[in-house]
Amino acid sequence: MKKLALVSLFALAASSLVACSSSESAPTDDDAVGGDEPEVVTARQQCSREAYDAAFAKYKSAVEHSKARARGQVCEEGTMLGEIANDLGSAVASCGQFESIIKTSQWAAPAREALKGNLALPVLTGEVEVKDASGKLVFSGLEAALAKGITIYGPAPGVYGNVSKIEFKAGGAAKLSVMEFDDEGMPTWKEESIKWRVRGNELTLTLSQPNVHETTYQIEVESWGDGYEKAPTFLFKPTIAADEFRSMPSECEA
Repeated sequence: MKKLALVSLFALAASSLVACSSSESAPTDDDAVGGDEPEVVTARQQCSREAYDAAFAKYKSAVEHSKARARGQVCEEGTMLGEIANDLGSAVASCGQFESIIKTSQWAAPAREALKGNLALPVLTGEVEVKDASGKLVFSGLEAALAKGITIYGPAPGVYGNVSKIEFKAGGAAKLSVMEFDDEGMPTWKEESIKWRVRGNELTLTLSQPNVHETTYQIEVESWGDGYEKAPTFLFKPTIAADEFRSMPSECEA
């Protein structure tokens, strides 16, 4: 009887340890952002206390707002994509080591998910270098980032938001979607497969409708709040008469 009691007690203790270990390794929606990961420790060591604290406050704000966005609170203060990117950009501007935290930390996963498919994310993680040490625009890593699946957005003249968008894919493929309206004013998306290539600060699209032709866009950087140097909004400006595209979508403007 004593042996049975000891075995039961041991099993209960073991299951408790497993439960504790599981709860510590997997953050939930109610958890705060972590502070003991290697990336965070490195940031504390390499940035001043003041710089780290300022960066962490912005980073935590972005993560919490990303969680709120995932719950459907898209138009609340701080939950729009531009605001999330701006907070993360401010974090990186204050302490550069936050690039690694945003890229790999399990606690940053909600922010990565919110910005998935947006050009701001590879900039924030250091995969795209916008400027070199001299301040010259270089856009290194841009082609590789677009190939992983980035979307840019055309004009947003009314309540339906952006009426065109380009979804980039690997191998120079992309999909152009344009919103069209029927006689009753109801919108539908018309899609066209296109090709793309990047050379320096130029993006060239090859379209087949109404006939095969190319349109070249100059890639420029627009400011966006305090963190714009590390999370800018990109403008794709055509060299001929055509729609401009931007890296951030129109949100909550109707």
